[in-house]
Amino acid sequence: DSLNLVLRDALAGGGPASARFDPLGKGNAQILLDMPIRVPATLAARLWSDATAGAAK
Repeated sequence: DSLNLVLRDALAGGGPASARFDPLGKGNAQILLDMPIRVPATLAARLWSDATAGAAK
């Protein structure tokens, strides 16, 4: 599974002018990984149940 994000105007036009977005993308990815997110309890319970059921197989 994957998630693609488009960060429009994230750097107010200050991103690299070249086509090498990899370092910029990795930096933004790390920032996103450090951000807490709220997950409804019902969704968290379902995801946890699905994850643990898959591990038991």
